[in-house]
Amino acid sequence: MKYKLSFSSGGLLIPESIKVMEVYGRLGDWDKVREECLDHNLLQKQTLASSQRMLREIRFRLSGLTDQERAFLLSSGYEDQTHLLYLGVCKYYKFIRDFILEVIRNKILTFDTILSRVDYDRFVDYKMESHPELAALSDSSSIKLRTVIWRMLGEVGLLGSTKTGIIIPFMLSEELVKVIIDDNPEWLKVFLFSDRDIERLVMKYDDK
Repeated sequence: MKYKLSFSSGGLLIPESIKVMEVYGRLGDWDKVREECLDHNLLQKQTLASSQRMLREIRFRLSGLTDQERAFLLSSGYEDQTHLLYLGVCKYYKFIRDFILEVIRNKILTFDTILSRVDYDRFVDYKMESHPELAALSDSSSIKLRTVIWRMLGEVGLLGSTKTGIIIPFMLSEELVKVIIDDNPEWLKVFLFSDRDIERLVMKYDDK
């Protein structure tokens, strides 16, 4: 299956995604959401095509979340919202998810706290064997993808600085951990939790 690479249009799109989620929470129908967002230019884009493209990306990301996760997105604070939107990105874009799991999580589990561009380039080179769509990218498109991923990692707080590449462990709220476990405990891996920590958390909340 080809990697979806359309995330190059922006970062986590936090305020825009919250606006769209609020409209969906009120209307409960994606066609009506699209109509209202485009008619009133809720995403504040200069062209209709830009609004349509961003709305499509946001819908894909939000649709991957469970009903419980979307409800929590509307009721939670900014930090939880950011973490949930990051989860939506990881669910929809396997390319980003693989990079998080195979590179960043492995670094943390081996006590390596620095992420470099070399790490990313090695990952892409390795994935080109099974994903020729990566090899087909122009140099400028490849750089843009990496830049957007680094921006997302900075927005969610995973990188203390996009320049130094210092990896900062996630601090998830107890409420969010419960919501993710109700979805699938495996998703805690994109938040860099070890298998042992995930087992411990599952046992903790099963006992409550």
